[in-house]
Amino acid sequence: MGRRSRQSRGQCYAFGHSFSSPTPSAESGERCAVKICSQFDATSIGRRPARNADRAVESPAGPIAAPQRSIGRWQPGPWLLGAVIAIAATQAMAQQDEGPILRPHKPVAKPAAATLLVLCDLTCNWKLDGKAQGVIAAGDSAKVKVELGQHVISATTEDGLDRIRQVSEVKATGQTAVTLDLAPVHDARLKAEQEAREKAALAQRENELRNAEQEARDRAARESKERDQAATAGSADVWTDPSSRLMWAPRNSAVSVEWKRAQIYCPYLRSGGYSDWRMPTIDELAALFDRNEDAGGQHIKGGIHLGGAVWGYRAENASGVASYFNFHDGMQYSIRFENLHASLFTEYALCVRRSGD
Repeated sequence: MGRRSRQSRGQCYAFGHSFSSPTPSAESGERCAVKICSQFDATSIGRRPARNADRAVESPAGPIAAPQRSIGRWQPGPWLLGAVIAIAATQAMAQQDEGPILRPHKPVAKPAAATLLVLCDLTCNWKLDGKAQGVIAAGDSAKVKVELGQHVISATTEDGLDRIRQVSEVKATGQTAVTLDLAPVHDARLKAEQEAREKAALAQRENELRNAEQEARDRAARESKERDQAATAGSADVWTDPSSRLMWAPRNSAVSVEWKRAQIYCPYLRSGGYSDWRMPTIDELAALFDRNEDAGGQHIKGGIHLGGAVWGYRAENASGVASYFNFHDGMQYSIRFENLHASLFTEYALCVRRSGD
């Protein structure tokens, strides 16, 4: 006898008959028994003809017909009613103790599992939802069973320099493919590093150029300063006439010399660091005369120190005449060469050069 799945109704069984009751109990069992018994017919339970009912009675006077008994509807006796009530009550109480009679359920089929196929173009260590899954070789793939929904897939190259992270939505059972493209990330990093190196090299070259230019400027400044210092230091050795732009030695020769010696004196002079000194003309010497200047009785500009008259060159010197200028009185003088040798006539040599040469 199987179990029922409906807990709100009870069943009572006796002699192949049943009825339903909202609440299984002893009282319902008794009602079951009464109903069953009321449904019994004389034809269904233990009704049989009375023994010898159809037989004729033998008697000395001859056969006597058997008395006919009227057959009515069968009524159960007290013992039978009690037995039925006991059976029904027992069934009702057993059902109450054991709970409702349930029919066996069919097993629910499990849904098909979803699979995630992960492909990686470079050798990488990958994770699924933050959990390490191992290594995928370059161009290879890995499969893993997953539940439906969103999943986070991340991968890192073996050197740990390139990373990628994707969110994949698994919407149906079966296989869902995810491609992890690390190569573009790798190439972009290499390109950025190359650009950074080129930029650094360019900045270094620009810095070197700036340093070289600064060094050239510094060197030029040092050289200019040295020239200025040399000019300042040599200013005591030379004097430049601002009106004629002629540069003069600061003093005449140490001793008076003959005319011919005066001519070779200036080319050998190295005053002020210059070597292109020459004998001045009489007109150039005359331009130095200034009566307002007095240097030991010599009226000469520029503070030039003189010991006496100065030899000067004149065009007619080629005809055997020597000239000299006297800064004491501002007069020019000439003397013939034969007289120079005869008297050993001597004067001082003063040298001049063109400024800027």
